[in-house]
Amino acid sequence: MMRARALGVCLLTLTLGESRSALAAPAASEPATSEAATSEPAQPRELSPPSQEALGPRAKTPDWDVGLVAGVCGVGQSAVWQGTEFCGGVLADVLWLRRTPRHVGLGGFVQTGTAGFFDFRATLGPELHVPLGGLFSANLRTGPLLHVMGDAALPGFTLVGEFGVRARNHSGHYALTHTLVLGWDQSFGTGSRAGSALTIGLRVDAFWLAAPIGMLF
Repeated sequence: MMRARALGVCLLTLTLGESRSALAAPAASEPATSEAATSEPAQPRELSPPSQEALGPRAKTPDWDVGLVAGVCGVGQSAVWQGTEFCGGVLADVLWLRRTPRHVGLGGFVQTGTAGFFDFRATLGPELHVPLGGLFSANLRTGPLLHVMGDAALPGFTLVGEFGVRARNHSGHYALTHTLVLGWDQSFGTGSRAGSALTIGLRVDAFWLAAPIGMLF
């Protein structure tokens, strides 16, 4: 009889222990559930609005221009400025990649001119266009030079820097250009025909010369 009671007490103790374990398990999982319920949902990533430049119209490329260059130049053989002459010429250039005001342009040029109407100068080569804000820009040109004076044709090189305005055309490929010009010509040879020419002048778009002629016809 005593053994039966002891066995019953053991069974009751085991049953109560299992019941307490079953009740404690949901209670232990409640904090994790509450934390998951109280966690904030992931916020969508905000995208920055596109710039006005990206939304703006794109200019046509390539763009080209024809201009007249006129100014004064210092000519010399043994010194940079031994004499002062009028320097003038006709310049044509073409640039690619200039679709927005901040795009760098690459292209080429060809130019013919004279220093004091005593000679003939012809040059061509690459050109680099660098924007300096929304309106102004700088150009850099360089290339071989053919300097003809009398019966002599002398080789040389030219280096030109420009600062001014070059328009962007959204409906065509012609770009009005007006700049200040600083140029250096150097020819090589023997005698007094070889030498240098330092030019300070203006580049004026040839449109202003062609427009009145077009209006007449």
